[in-house]
Amino acid sequence: MRRFLATLCADAFATDRRLRAWLVLALVVIDGTALLNSLTHDPRVAYDAGQHLRYVDVLATGRLPLRTETAAFYGPPLPYVVPALVRSLTGASLTSSARAALVFQALLAVVLSLALLVACERLRPRDGAMKLAALGLCAMPAVYYRTFAMLRGESYLATLGMLLVALSLGAIARGGVRRRDALAIAFTCAAIALSRQLGALLLLGWGAFALVQITRRVPGWSRAVLWSVLAVSLLAGWFYVGLRAREGTAMAWNLPRASFALGNQPRDFFLGAGSGELFTAPGRPRFQKQLLPVLHADWWGDYWHYFLFRGRRSTGACVAWPAPARPNAPPEEGADFTGNYQAMLAYLGLVNALALLPAAILTAGAMTGVRACVPHARPRRAADVRTQGISLVFMMSLATLAGYLWFVVSYSRPDDGDTVKATYVFQLVPLLALLGAEALLRLREASRPAFRTVATLLVVVALLVAPTWHSRWRTPLDCLLPSYERRIP
Repeated sequence: MRRFLATLCADAFATDRRLRAWLVLALVVIDGTALLNSLTHDPRVAYDAGQHLRYVDVLATGRLPLRTETAAFYGPPLPYVVPALVRSLTGASLTSSARAALVFQALLAVVLSLALLVACERLRPRDGAMKLAALGLCAMPAVYYRTFAMLRGESYLATLGMLLVALSLGAIARGGVRRRDALAIAFTCAAIALSRQLGALLLLGWGAFALVQITRRVPGWSRAVLWSVLAVSLLAGWFYVGLRAREGTAMAWNLPRASFALGNQPRDFFLGAGSGELFTAPGRPRFQKQLLPVLHADWWGDYWHYFLFRGRRSTGACVAWPAPARPNAPPEEGADFTGNYQAMLAYLGLVNALALLPAAILTAGAMTGVRACVPHARPRRAADVRTQGISLVFMMSLATLAGYLWFVVSYSRPDDGDTVKATYVFQLVPLLALLGAEALLRLREASRPAFRTVATLLVVVALLVAPTWHSRWRTPLDCLLPSYERRIP
């Protein structure tokens, strides 16, 4: 284990001394902020927080929850194991158990950062600029810190997905998959399947890449696929078999599923551009039923108001925004609300405008992935290590995007667009960061002055959006929240 950790750190920080110091500083800031949020953000403030806490309550008794006990019944158990053990072994409250889970997730953030740096090392050995770019693009959006500060499976999914990428890139660099690599890949795939149902999309993208490697007769990939299928079946299959037995499908959800048809969503859902408010007032209920504007506002800010907005009513109840009188109506100004709503709304409009630069770089990175897939898919044409690696990352990203589109169309919420959350595709954040960093480095190869200009602008943007990284829902709270302390029999 000591040798493994030493090798991991050596690969993660392999660059010249000056850039290594900047890497260490960046890691301290990023992972230190994630840890601070885990210690201060109230775990009761999250998407469906009560449902996830009830899952923990049931799991602490030694069984999986039923649909009648929590709306989060469909989720695999891995993200809830730590708080369930804390609650079962110590008798701690649900809130305290969830706090332990958030601290553990802060450790996952460290693992994700190191795995991302190792992946960069496999693509561009000893290139500190690549590592700084990938780390910055990954940790710049607010969704990075918000997701790690919530008791959910997406933080596990993103971390394990990047571990799978790092392991696979190592195999690509060596020209084949060793037995120990195949074993590590297999266990990682099983852990992904136990983290979140949407993890199947990452496995689908990885499997597509592995099949291409097999057709190219690269040694060891057949073994890696076979062992991964066995590991997922034996270690995670029991959960999906049980879910199918109880719910009739292994991909059950807490919403009714319709047949896939783009008509399930209104035209504005796909083509809406923010109704002129994306850069002035990017918070619900504005443009709430528009896919891309909501994802952009939630990726870089806090569209759904669970992290940066904070207020309370005179009754003592905590609220993140002044609730409208009817669904999707503009929020009303009332004396019965005090908080940071208006100031934060205006600031996040600026953030969304500034984020157009890193968003454009991520898009350029995706285009780089498209170009890499073409030579890699030709069995008779040699593809270098970097081309194969970029192709792998792009395939996993594309599978996630395609699967998420299927999800929001099949499980439509045309009344409120509630299924559109950046956290739901959080595993895309480090993947697109890798692709974006590669695009930046190709810009460096084409024009160093242009690269320096863009890199400087990115640093300025990061400094200006940095206030979005820390939760406003600090502990102790000075307002009332549900306790969720009812013990479920």
